[in-house]
Amino acid sequence: MVLTICLIVITVPSKPLGPIIEAYFFLLDWYQSPIEGVLAQAWTLRVEMRFYLMLPVVAAVFYWAAKAAGPRLGRTARCWIVILLAATWGVGTTFITEGEGAFLNGAGLLHTAFAFAPGLIFAGVELLPLRSGFVRDPLVAWVAGGAVLSAASLWIYPWWTVLTASEMEYQFRQGILLLLIFGGLLVWQWSGRRTWRVLDNPVMRWTGSRSYGIYLLHLLVLSQIFDELAQGDGYKRTFAVLFPVTVIVTGLAAELLYRLVEKPALSLKDVPVRDWLRPLRRS
Repeated sequence: MVLTICLIVITVPSKPLGPIIEAYFFLLDWYQSPIEGVLAQAWTLRVEMRFYLMLPVVAAVFYWAAKAAGPRLGRTARCWIVILLAATWGVGTTFITEGEGAFLNGAGLLHTAFAFAPGLIFAGVELLPLRSGFVRDPLVAWVAGGAVLSAASLWIYPWWTVLTASEMEYQFRQGILLLLIFGGLLVWQWSGRRTWRVLDNPVMRWTGSRSYGIYLLHLLVLSQIFDELAQGDGYKRTFAVLFPVTVIVTGLAAELLYRLVEKPALSLKDVPVRDWLRPLRRS
């Protein structure tokens, strides 16, 4: 829907049929495409779609291997296999691609494995039969919280310049920070403590539920209002005017998209597939 809106709203020299079809099927290389200026961030959807298509295949292989292994591999062993393979995938692909970033290539799964691997690692860790006494130890929880704050501050401002000399080191650094931030938050919650108020409040909950729409719409909104609001006497004045207007307009548009598209679509998740195929009864 957002792609259709972009194609209707934006003015470009040409809208060739081939790239448009590729865009709808998540095949378009967004850079230097007709809609780059309003939907360039959608390159991540291309990567995600490939990941989602591959995940069932990989899961089927794991299921077959686990079934073949039978009782010889317990739950703990299987979880550790997933964790180690995910870590190997994330680290190994960084070596294979020599640390080349996703922005400099076709945005393939190899170049973005550093971002997907932590999620797979967390899934394996969450299924581990961890001893509740260890997880609920106050020291463990506070160490996890400290790791979150330290890693988040490094993400915002590199006050410690380790692993920044090359692109490969930078990829390792980002992966480690992701693990510390999200892993620390998970351990904090597993310990039985409440989520920090700064992350769990009405504003954050609203932003989270509308985040997908915000992600899709913000660049389109920005591109449409920039010329009207740009201040010719300096970028600071332009930012001061453009930022709040973009946030407000994007938020309103994301709310509309959520209510008209996302919420009705999400309501289908509780409907069994067999009911979709069942003919409607006429009264």
